Amino acid sequence: MKKWLSFLGAITLLGTSTASLVACNNIPQYNEEELQQLKKENQICTNCQEIKENLEWICPQEQPFNQVDNKWYYVVCPGNENDVWEIAKFKNDFKDNKFKVIKKNKKWWT
Repeated sequence: MKKWLSFLGAITLLGTSTASLVACNNIPQYNEEELQQLKKENQICTNCQEIKENLEWICPQEQPFNQVDNKWYYVVCPGNENDVWEIAKFKNDFKDNKFKVIKKNKKWWT
C-alpha cells in the first residue's frame, strides 16, 4: 500500500510541477510607444536641470551597457534578498562589467 501511495504521489508531483511551471527570466518587451510612456512615468521630478538631463530610467530590453563608452554609472536595483536595494557603481570600460556594490538598504529611501 505504501508503495502505491508513493508511486501515485510521485506521478501527481510530476504532473503538477511541469504543468504549472512559470518562467522566471521573462524580460518584458515593450514597443516604442510603451517604452516612451514608461520613461515619462518614471522620470525623476526635480527642479535641478542637471539631474533631469543626466538621469534616465532604462529597461532591460534596451541593453544599455552592451556598448563600451568608458563612463562611470551608478545603478539602483533590487538585491538578491527580499526588500534589499543595492546601489552599485561601475565603469563601462569592457564588455562583461563587474560592479561594486556601494550600499545595501532594507529601505531604499534611507
